[in-house]
Amino acid sequence: MKRLAIYHIETLLWIARLGTFRAAAERLNTTQPAISARVKEIEEQLGVDLFRREGRNMVLTARGRALVADFEPLWAGFERALFKASDFAGATGIVRLGTGEIAAATCLPAFVAAVEQDLPGVTLEIEVDLTARMLQQLLAGTSDMVFLAGPVASPGVRTTSLGSVGLVWAASQATAQAGGFKHPLPVWSIPEHSPIHGITRDPSPATASRPR
Repeated sequence: MKRLAIYHIETLLWIARLGTFRAAAERLNTTQPAISARVKEIEEQLGVDLFRREGRNMVLTARGRALVADFEPLWAGFERALFKASDFAGATGIVRLGTGEIAAATCLPAFVAAVEQDLPGVTLEIEVDLTARMLQQLLAGTSDMVFLAGPVASPGVRTTSLGSVGLVWAASQATAQAGGFKHPLPVWSIPEHSPIHGITRDPSPATASRPR
């Protein structure tokens, strides 16, 4: 059997993560025909079908899912070994970063300053957006890293808590003197799919803060 190249493994993993050949091609800065050719090479060398067509989509077969499951920890170990052996100070490239407004006003400035100092060759492309859209962009591979209001649970996404932030209600003096929420008040809120929307509906001490 011929040996598979590293780019074959990387291609298979990104197809599994992003769901389509087209998304994997965009992530790997190549073309969809090139991705298809790589998949064909893998299948020919292994002698098994890794994908099957369902309508317009290509989905992993049972053999394909098993191979991806076996490759994931190997790929993670490979990346750790490269990071451990590399000189981070010489790293170059663009990192696409998404952030919410809370993170942009709190922890992001220190993060950007640290990157500029430790990795001067790395450029950060920062976009401020809502949690739901940022998560979609992360899963689609159009963002490399995001700062989200949590908790966030999604297959294939690794999260790290950066802390918590307190939220308070603010109102005019006249509104407070009139009893505040003792009477019905119109409240403007961000969309329902945001974790903060749920906090505004249930502002109890247990939900007064959320990790980012």
